[in-house]
Amino acid sequence: MILTAVFFMYNVSVNGAERTRDRVRALSQQQNGVERMQRELRQATTITPVSSQVVDMQTYVGSTQQLVRYDCTAGSCKRYQALTSGTLGVGTPVTVVTGVQNSNVFTMEPDYINPDLVVVELDVGVAGATRPITIKGGVALKNLARTS
Repeated sequence: MILTAVFFMYNVSVNGAERTRDRVRALSQQQNGVERMQRELRQATTITPVSSQVVDMQTYVGSTQQLVRYDCTAGSCKRYQALTSGTLGVGTPVTVVTGVQNSNVFTMEPDYINPDLVVVELDVGVAGATRPITIKGGVALKNLARTS
């Protein structure tokens, strides 16, 4: 009977550790996606907020400028990339964040016309969690080409 109880407790702890490891792995992948968004926003030379879920920018990818769109509709954030002479939103996107549950992802400060700061906030559902996890960060737009 004691061996049965010990075996039961061992199984419970192993299963709990596996679930925790899976949640940590999923959260880490979501954070990496948000960090990529923030890095490219930080390097943007132009930015066009399309909505609170879609933002277009011209940014450095490696050493060349590219057009990049982040589209966080339909439960995930997808990244589109095109040459500066190309068209965004075509081709196969790369999914950078999954499980997005909120609709206001991108907020521009002080306003959407002349933003100095982009706040990225994602409520992300992670398997095994009872509530979404919020990942939030702000990016100062220091590289924008300003007309004054």
